[in-house]
Amino acid sequence: AASDVYKRQAKAEQTVKELAVEQAKEDYDKASTNAATADAELKKAEQKVADAQAEFDSAGGNVQTAKDALVQAQNEEQAAKDKKALADAELSDAQKNQNDLTASVEEIKKQITQAEQDVTSAQTTYNEAKQLADDAAVLIAKGSYGFFEYNGSADAVQALNNATYANYTHIGEEKDATSLENMKASMQWLKKCNELRKAEGLGELYVNDYFMACLLYTSPSPRDPKTS
Repeated sequence: AASDVYKRQAKAEQTVKELAVEQAKEDYDKASTNAATADAELKKAEQKVADAQAEFDSAGGNVQTAKDALVQAQNEEQAAKDKKALADAELSDAQKNQNDLTASVEEIKKQITQAEQDVTSAQTTYNEAKQLADDAAVLIAKGSYGFFEYNGSADAVQALNNATYANYTHIGEEKDATSLENMKASMQWLKKCNELRKAEGLGELYVNDYFMACLLYTSPSPRDPKTS
């Protein structure tokens, strides 16, 4: 759920950033146009300076007029240079802003992709964990029968299936000898038995799945006719 919220926020931010990129592109185009205009005006001003210089050189008796024209042309040239420098600076800023916003949008796209991958990975992990839990629940419900199946002990499974009192054995039920808790509890008595045997100098008793299965189905339970 948190990843979904993150994805929606990231996509909304991506939309805003993309709009900002479009605006930055418009600003860049405008700055580019201004720079081109300033360049054209500078060239015109330079041409005026050249014309004024030529006029000054050929003015003869009207020297002051030519000097004034030359100064005016030089001033216009400097103003055009200043204007072009400003336009170039604005164009550079617009280009940098556009590049930064484009990089930001790409980063957001990567974050969205990563979030989608995280959601998919989390869902896969959850599904696998749930399947393991479901499988474990099935085995636990089967008690010792499920334990023997899991161990691949076919002879133990067959012993339970073919038991004389199989109809009165309630596999995995809490009060039945085949419940895993009862089966686990019996292990301590086997351990105690072996401790006593060892104290008397006797060898330890060993048990396998088959013998355990035979013991389980012959053990009394509340509904077992052997105890009636």
